[in-house]
Amino acid sequence: MLHLFNNVFVEQEKYINLLEAPDIIVVSADYKLDPINVSENVSKTGTNIDEILGESTMQQWFADLISKTTKVVIYADNDSFAKIASTWLKSSTNMDADSYNLFVDCYGFHIKSSSKTNNELVTKLKDAFAGAETLNLSGIDYKPSFEFLFASALHDINFAKKAKLVTLISKFLKRYYEETILEIRREIDVHALSSNLQTVLGGSGKDLSNLNTLPDMAVFAGDYWKDEVSVASSKSYLPGTNSKIDLSKATDAEVNALVAVVKKVRLAIMEVSEEDIHANLVYDTVGSYTYINTVKNGDLDNSQFNTVLSEMIDKNIDILNVPNDLVDSIVNVFLSHVKSLKKASDLTALQKFTLK
Repeated sequence: MLHLFNNVFVEQEKYINLLEAPDIIVVSADYKLDPINVSENVSKTGTNIDEILGESTMQQWFADLISKTTKVVIYADNDSFAKIASTWLKSSTNMDADSYNLFVDCYGFHIKSSSKTNNELVTKLKDAFAGAETLNLSGIDYKPSFEFLFASALHDINFAKKAKLVTLISKFLKRYYEETILEIRREIDVHALSSNLQTVLGGSGKDLSNLNTLPDMAVFAGDYWKDEVSVASSKSYLPGTNSKIDLSKATDAEVNALVAVVKKVRLAIMEVSEEDIHANLVYDTVGSYTYINTVKNGDLDNSQFNTVLSEMIDKNIDILNVPNDLVDSIVNVFLSHVKSLKKASDLTALQKFTLK
C-alpha cells in the first residue's frame, strides 16, 4: 500500500479488502463485478483511469480525492497504479527521474519485504514517470505522506509544510503511546492468573471473573477504555480506529495513573528496576511517555518537536516514533535512505526528495 496524501492510499488490486475503508475505488482491466459492485463501501469502479475520470480530468479527480474526509483506498492494476502514483509524486515532490527511480526501488523492496512482490509494477512505475502529468497544486491544501514530510524537514526544519509534520508526528506519538499501553494490557490478559502479576497489580487470589477488581486494574476503565471492540481478533490490541484505547478521552490525571501502572508492570515483566532501564536500556520519548499529556489531544510545541525530530535523526540506525502498526503504508527503507543523506550532509541529494 502506498500513501498518497490525506487519508488516500493506492494498493495492488489483488489485495482488495472491501472492509479496508469506507470509500473504495477499484480500477482494473479485469475487476470482478461481484462482490465488488454489491459492496456499499465501493464508490466507483472502472477498467482503466479514463473510465474512472469520465468527463473529468486528472487535475479535478485529484482535487476531489483531496476534498474527501474519509479514508479512501484505490485498488488498481499495475498500469493504473503506475499512472496514479507517478502523477502524484511528479506533481508534489522535487524528484527527478533518477531520484524517483530510487524511491520506486525502495517501494519495490518495501512490498517485497511485505510478501507483496510485484516486479512488473516496479517497472511500470519507472516507465510512467516521463509521461506523467504534472498537476497544479498551488493553492490546494493537502496533507502529504510522512516520507516526504520527513525528507523535507531533514533538508530544512522550517520548510513550508512544517506544521503538518508537527501534527503528524504528534499523532504518531499518541498512537505509539497507545500501542505500548495495549502491549502491556495484552501481557496482563495473557498472564492474568499469575500470582506474581496479581501482586504487582496490588492484590491476590483473583480468578478470571473478578480480575478487574485488582486495585491497579482500575486504570483500564473510563471513557478512554473499552474491553471489547468490533475489530478482527488480530487487531484487538492495536491502536487506531475502534481501538480499546483512546487517550484523547482521558484526563491528565487518568493518563498519569495509567502510565504509572503500565511502567510498573513492564518493569516486573522485564524483571529489571527503573534504574536498570535508565542505565542499560534506551529510555526514549516513547518509553518515558514524555509528551503523552501533550499529544493525547494536541500537538507538540516547536521546542518539543525539534527535540523529537533530533531524536529521530540522531540514532545511528533506528528511526524512532514511527508506529509499528503502520508499517504497511510507510516506506521505512526510504526513511533510512533520506536519514543517511542527512547524516552525510548531502543536502543536494536530499533536496530531490522534498515537497514542492
